[in-house]
Amino acid sequence: MNEARALSIVSTLANGVNPATGEIFPADSPYQSADVVRALFLVVRLMETRPSRNRERPTAPPIP
Repeated sequence: MNEARALSIVSTLANGVNPATGEIFPADSPYQSADVVRALFLVVRLMETRPSRNRERPTAPPIP
């Protein structure tokens, strides 16, 4: 799994949606718990702001 897919899944969970089905989690779901939602959004923010290992790094032009 690449980081973009993982970020998409965690972000979907943070928004209270089952990433496999698109269904909204019921209010009594653990994914709707305030601490879990905060933790998921924290992970999303951390993943969005750190450099990705899967992204291509810019390369310097060839030296003539």
